[in-house]
Amino acid sequence: MSKRYEHIMSYNIGCVQGVGSRPYQEDSYGFVNAGDVTLIKQYGLFAVVADGIGGLRNGKEASTLALNVLRTDFMRYDRKVHLGMQLAQSIHRANDQVYQAYQQESGSTVVAAILYQEKLYFASVGDSTIWLVRKNEVIRLNEPQNLRFRLYLETIRNNSADPDEGRNDPQEHSLTEYVGSETIHAVDMNYRPLSLKNEDVIILCSDGIGDVLTDQEVLYCLAGGRNANQACAMMDSLISNKKRRGQDNYTAVMIRCLT
Repeated sequence: MSKRYEHIMSYNIGCVQGVGSRPYQEDSYGFVNAGDVTLIKQYGLFAVVADGIGGLRNGKEASTLALNVLRTDFMRYDRKVHLGMQLAQSIHRANDQVYQAYQQESGSTVVAAILYQEKLYFASVGDSTIWLVRKNEVIRLNEPQNLRFRLYLETIRNNSADPDEGRNDPQEHSLTEYVGSETIHAVDMNYRPLSLKNEDVIILCSDGIGDVLTDQEVLYCLAGGRNANQACAMMDSLISNKKRRGQDNYTAVMIRCLT
C-alpha cells in the first residue's frame, strides 16, 4: 500500500522598511511562526504592520505596543473559533492599552493577517493596506479609514460617485479610526476567510507604500518570478527613485503562497 503524504502550502516571506524623508522611523512590523512549518501547520502564520501616527507624540512607541499585544494574543487563540473575530477583539485590546498609555496623545494604524489551513483572515484599523495579488491583478482587501474615503462613500450614498471627492480637502488623509483612540467604532475584517491559491501574494503595508505605488508598479516588483525579498527590494528601489517630497515612513511585509 502506498504511503499518502499530506499537502502543506508553504510561504515565502519578505519585508522592506525605510524612513523616507522623516527624521525617524515610527512604523513597526512583525511575524509569528515565520519559517517554522510545524508551527504554521499547528497555529498558522501571523503578520502585522503598525504605522505610528506622525502627527501625535510617541508614534513609534504606540505602534510597537500595538504590535506586541497582537503577537502575544495570536498564540492564545482558539483554533476552533473564528480567527478573524478573535483578531478583531485583539485590535480592540491593543486600542485600550495604547489609549491607557497615551490618552490619545499617540496612536497607530494596524493591518494584520492570519494564514491558517490555507485560508486568509485579516483585520485593519486606519489607512494601512492589505493587497492580494492574484493572476496579475492587484486587489485591495480592506477599506482605508480616512476622511477621503468617508467623503467618497457619502457621494455614493447621495448617488454622485465622484472619484475626486475629498482629494482637495486639506484633511483628506485624516484618520477616522486608529488604535489609541477612546473607542474604535469599526474594525475592517473579512468575516468569510479567503481560500488561498498557488502563487497568491499577500502584501501588508503602511500608507508610505500603499498610497505611493500603483498597481502596475506592484506587479512590476513581482515580475519575473522574484521571490518575496527580491520583490520587496524592488519596492524599496521604486520608492527611492520617485524622490517624493514629504515621503512618509514606509513598511511592507510580503507573503508568497506556494504549493
